[in-house]
Amino acid sequence: MAVQYGHSCFIVERPEQEERDRVFLPMGSRITIGRDPSNHIALNHPNVSKMHATLRAQGDAAYIEPLGPTNGIEVNAHTVEQPRKLATGDVITVPGAPFRITFVRLVA
Repeated sequence: MAVQYGHSCFIVERPEQEERDRVFLPMGSRITIGRDPSNHIALNHPNVSKMHATLRAQGDAAYIEPLGPTNGIEVNAHTVEQPRKLATGDVITVPGAPFRITFVRLVA
């Protein structure tokens, strides 16, 4: 069912969890990353802003957009300052935070 309605999947790796979380991005929607528990991907770490970035599905592409975080956000170890298109296998990190989020595209 996820493939039918999901555009993409984000695999969240946390150091305190052996199991990885999977967060699906439905077609035409957006989700948020941040320290606040109301985010779709909540990362409890001081280097993560309350509302750090958004992930959105637009057409057949997915994008990450920073929301002015203090500590920045990186894709494949490169700082992202503007909306950036994601490709399968891209790894999203926050400098100094022990989390990894891997992007997987579900639609062809």
